[in-house]
Amino acid sequence: MVEPMVPNPQYARLKELLDRTGEAVRQIRQAYLPAVHAMHDGKVWTGPTART
Repeated sequence: MVEPMVPNPQYARLKELLDRTGEAVRQIRQAYLPAVHAMHDGKVWTGPTART
């Protein structure tokens, strides 16, 4: 006989943390966009020394 599933008390907390993490990732990506665009536009220091 299969026992019925019971609610996991940690599920809601883990779901909340996952949602917050996703939002933090979006904010970090947004914060780096100006630097990413500058790198692609060639408006930053480049070359072998800069890569090092």
